[in-house]
Amino acid sequence: MEINANNLFVNGLTASASGTVIRCLIINRTGTPNSAINLASGNGNTVAGNWLCLSSAGGAAAISTGTGILVASSSNTIGGTAAADRNVASGCFNEGMR
Repeated sequence: MEINANNLFVNGLTASASGTVIRCLIINRTGTPNSAINLASGNGNTVAGNWLCLSSAGGAAAISTGTGILVASSSNTIGGTAAADRNVASGCFNEGMR
């Protein structure tokens, strides 16, 4: 599933509850100062297997002027040891993760 923020200066997805799982999404074209994924509050969230700031084809950047993953809560799991759990953040104007 692709979430295209269309450079509207909004977060692609915001997690504000504990235990949220964000998996296997393509999130792109977020505008500054926003993020593809914002772990705003709530603890113990999981972010795995996502493509951030990339097109759905995966080979080209779908430029996002914000951050890939913004972490403002604690005890989160980002990525994992399995290949399917890896997040790819490329083409983000700011950091891939902050």
